[in-house]
Amino acid sequence: MSDPPSYRIVCRKNPDYSLAIRGGYVVFVITNPCDRYQHWFKDERHGAAIKDSQGQPAFALVNKATGEAIAHCPNSRPVPLIQYNVDSRDKSVLWTMSKVDFDGYRHIRRVDDISVFFTAQGLTVHDGHIIDLFSPTPTEIGDVSFHWKILEVLSSTPISFYRSSQHTVKIHCRDKLGYNLTIAKDGITVMLVPSNPKDKYQHWIKETAYGMPVKDEQEKESFAIVSKATGKAIKHGFGKSYLVQLAPFNQNYMDASLLWTESNYRADGFREIRMGSNISIGLHMFDANVVDCPLVGLSIKGTRLVHEWKIEDFE
Repeated sequence: MSDPPSYRIVCRKNPDYSLAIRGGYVVFVITNPCDRYQHWFKDERHGAAIKDSQGQPAFALVNKATGEAIAHCPNSRPVPLIQYNVDSRDKSVLWTMSKVDFDGYRHIRRVDDISVFFTAQGLTVHDGHIIDLFSPTPTEIGDVSFHWKILEVLSSTPISFYRSSQHTVKIHCRDKLGYNLTIAKDGITVMLVPSNPKDKYQHWIKETAYGMPVKDEQEKESFAIVSKATGKAIKHGFGKSYLVQLAPFNQNYMDASLLWTESNYRADGFREIRMGSNISIGLHMFDANVVDCPLVGLSIKGTRLVHEWKIEDFE
């Protein structure tokens, strides 16, 4: 199958979000048909031979951007990703859907243990929310957190823009000392990883000349944050509670969604990094206690360490 159809995976809890790969994790992101990391191949070729205990055919969910399949895990989260081998009958990457239909939604279960379901546990589904595996009680299986659809979508191709080298800095969070801001291998995820001056993706350009004409409501000068390795700038994206995004940087075109400002110093030289257009919303480190490489998004600024950042030269 040279060009299999693309699918997106949504949960009834909030169908405005689709599953994607971000920084090596399966997470919810706001649905965007142009984001190829939200596109999945539903490989049903083993379904005729491999079925679950209710006779439902097995399938694998393979990300079309990375070639990785969602696999089972011994704990509830995060679900692992493994490189998919189309010729293997590895049951650790096989799932089935329930016969029971909840207004068009179904359960997604392990093929070898249909009591273990995909779930979007938590109060709300948000950008960067990590999916779980969970065994619900009979009274819980009607909860919308366990209801899923796999919908066909069209494919697309991302773009990028590279620019010349300049003086670079590292950006780190007070709540995760020893970790620096980076772009993941997928080219679209902003996250934190252990500090490594030799890692070109941890090198950023604080482009002050770009934002010099624009000041925030506290008269702080604006700047863009541009990756030296990719030429992409960190973008506000959809705003608070969402992950930040990346956009090709064009120094000749003013894009207000790329502008940031810094607050006055807090303790130890850390500051808030805020949206230039709304200083009440700033960079926020998500899920520090859940994943080794936490993702970065936006939230209402506060007094927590996850809101405090420092931009400085590598030592």
